[in-house]
Amino acid sequence: MHDQTRFCHGCNQKIVQHNSESTCPHCGVTLTSAVNDPTLQFSQLAERGTYAPDLAAPDDRALQLIGQRFAHYTVERLLGRGGMAWVFLARHETLLRPCAVKVLQRPEKRSSEEHLQCFLSEARAAAALVHPHVAAIHTLGEDSGWHFIEMEYVAGQSMQSRVEAGPLTPLQAAEWMLQIASALAEAHRQGIVHRDIKPANALVTESGIAKLADFGLAKRIVPLHSIAAPLALAGTPYYMAPELFQGQQADPRSDVYAMGVMFYFLLTRQLPFTSRNVGQLAQLHATAPVPDPRSCGDPLPDSACQLIQDCLAKTPDERPRDGQELACRLRQIRGGLRDLESMVRQAIACLPARMQGRGDRFEIVVDVGAGRRQKVIVESVPGLDHGENLIRIASRCGPADPTFMRKALELNAHIPHGAIALESIDGQLCFIMGNTYPRATCDVEEISQSVRTVAHYADLVEHQLTGRDEW
Repeated sequence: MHDQTRFCHGCNQKIVQHNSESTCPHCGVTLTSAVNDPTLQFSQLAERGTYAPDLAAPDDRALQLIGQRFAHYTVERLLGRGGMAWVFLARHETLLRPCAVKVLQRPEKRSSEEHLQCFLSEARAAAALVHPHVAAIHTLGEDSGWHFIEMEYVAGQSMQSRVEAGPLTPLQAAEWMLQIASALAEAHRQGIVHRDIKPANALVTESGIAKLADFGLAKRIVPLHSIAAPLALAGTPYYMAPELFQGQQADPRSDVYAMGVMFYFLLTRQLPFTSRNVGQLAQLHATAPVPDPRSCGDPLPDSACQLIQDCLAKTPDERPRDGQELACRLRQIRGGLRDLESMVRQAIACLPARMQGRGDRFEIVVDVGAGRRQKVIVESVPGLDHGENLIRIASRCGPADPTFMRKALELNAHIPHGAIALESIDGQLCFIMGNTYPRATCDVEEISQSVRTVAHYADLVEHQLTGRDEW
């Protein structure tokens, strides 16, 4: 038998199996592939106590659908199994496209009406979200006693699988987190909480686009006074906020907590809190300090570590309030991590320009027409406000001759982008046309527009002041 690498959530480490044993030799926890941390409904929490994933094989009746015509589809193969359904790759025989078909387990498995309503809530919640980073729901229906949802087929893999295949760079982790946070922001805007955020429920396309999926536990946010019965505890324990273990209502801040755990995992390939006992795990979430992600060995930006700490705050009010606020924080983190050279190259790709330089300073010579050229400097510089880095885009307009002062000020009043300033270059005081952006939020389009406009107006000012083209 070939060795298999499995994962122990009790020890929080990978275990290489040399035999058919399915439990950890150190702590006895059932080993998993770590691809799907199971979502649990804790109706029998007192009886179970231990978080032991169920790795039983799918029901043979579901497997019999493979290769068969089912509703409008031909079922091709099994993609995965969740807490209450199987997901198959299928071909839509009318539209002739691949799709994912999620089929509900037979009602004998659970309370049929409650299970069905939970299943259908996924379709209704996700169908309300039209967003590039949400796996789209196409339709739902029933055939031969099987209820199903037809979903967008995301060719790729789960984010969990992607992380297990190799470590992510902080920039890649921040980019995917931002994409999922933007989807979550739209869900929260529509009054929907996901309740089961985790890497296994985020899909990554072959082109590297992340999509939030599996709204099986999604709920509409309702006022607390309208809740008549105790709330059912549900979710994936490693990602659940402390208040959820206490039976409090899920809200956007509990989704934000799960996002904090996911960010920690993407950056470190570990979970902040682990235990094979659900009660102990709940206690860790409620009272244990959040381990510093940098203790895992890899250098990480302070901004990312601080966001994780904020998301994993024990008190909900101390976390980012929803997906929108989280997305704003992640956008700043991503901006600070991006390589300036790649941004500049992308920004000038469609401009009549050439560039040289490296690191945090680049010279771009732009053809502004009529045989004239203008040199634009793009560089990263420290800001005055608490050391925040800026992207500065500037171009020399000529010497700051006193006879040009009045004319320069008059021109400055009519420039729609950037401004004329004074700067000493090689010991000579010069007029400079420039603009600055916070590096954390500046994007490629802003750099492109600024380079184009600064070059144009710097050349115009130089021509009107001196009549020359010194660029």
